[in-house]
Amino acid sequence: MLRLPQTHHSHHIIAVLLVLSLPSLCTCIPTFLHPAVPLTPPTHVHVLVCVCTAPFHFQQRQAIRNTWARQLPSPATENFIPSLLSSEMVRQMRMGKSATKSMIHGHRAPHAQAGGSSGSAGAGHVVFDFVVRFFVGEVVDGDEADGDEEMSERAILEEMRQYGDVVQLKGFEDTYAALSNKTLEMIVWAHNNSFQMVVKVDDDTYLVSSELIKSLETVAAATPNGITYSYAGVIHRDFPVISQVQSKWYMRDEYPFPTFPPYAAGPCYWLGPALLQYIAQNRNSLTRYRVEDAGVGIWLQNTHTDITDLVALMYVSTCSPLTAHSAVYINPVSHEHMVAMHSAYTNTSNICAGYRIRECEENPCMCIPSPDACQFPTHPGVKGTTWMDFMNQGYHQN
Repeated sequence: MLRLPQTHHSHHIIAVLLVLSLPSLCTCIPTFLHPAVPLTPPTHVHVLVCVCTAPFHFQQRQAIRNTWARQLPSPATENFIPSLLSSEMVRQMRMGKSATKSMIHGHRAPHAQAGGSSGSAGAGHVVFDFVVRFFVGEVVDGDEADGDEEMSERAILEEMRQYGDVVQLKGFEDTYAALSNKTLEMIVWAHNNSFQMVVKVDDDTYLVSSELIKSLETVAAATPNGITYSYAGVIHRDFPVISQVQSKWYMRDEYPFPTFPPYAAGPCYWLGPALLQYIAQNRNSLTRYRVEDAGVGIWLQNTHTDITDLVALMYVSTCSPLTAHSAVYINPVSHEHMVAMHSAYTNTSNICAGYRIRECEENPCMCIPSPDACQFPTHPGVKGTTWMDFMNQGYHQN
């Protein structure tokens, strides 16, 4: 079910002609960037799993800690895992307040399994280990979970101290519109902390750890470059750039072309070592696009990428073992259903055993398969939101 990589090169001549003929578009396609550095395919890869989460999604983070994050093999040595002391915590320590020992020494969170690797070097003789970190931005004024921004910040700080796995990025408010900036800062953080690869995951995504590792090992063995230039996920190709100004995905003002370059859907994707380094080194030259996942594809279109299609269950209302057995991730999954799904999967080895997608129950027209009535949005049998409704809604924090 895994589709092996296809080499992707941007159409340099066409892009240059467009930029030369339309000077105002020069910010749309960065041109003078550091190329993806030719790297020797590594044999041991430290992977940072960046969970993109809102500040007040405490339950979502706890569900991940208690489910799929436990199943990812951790680095063999705790000394590798970087400290997560934020500037705020350093300030408090200087004022005489304490931080946990695990935070000071960069130990992994208490839930992580002890040492090891993926169990085997795989066909490509590559070993992967993983560190899971939850990334949040600054609290949005007026959007606090309890109506008190100071108390909310304290709750996040306490969670950071307790688990040692939350990173609060500074310089931007944690809003949907700032998602590209957040993703860029996560990648820079990974690069600065010596990780070689990033797996970006939303906090409503259930990551099937065994299939993730299997897919990584397959890609590592399938191409001469291994995972060096790898960009993998559910790949959208020739996806139209939305031109309706009222749409939450409107981007024609930022990217005035008919279609996007290939890009991986936002719930989960990975970036290989050369791409991680490329984005981090060009941080100051990259536009923070309104649509985060499409923006990553735009960032990468001027460099070499090996693109891989992953199998996933996205907005699928009914789970079939024929299609689910090789799924790398499932989305969207509520925190309650994530725990139930994981328990059933652990006990039965059947990912469909506890499968339940609340979004599909509440908004069946957004899922596959959808009721026949969804073909007629005004039909009285249509329940909940349709994709057209969702696309045209403004941004909402949740």
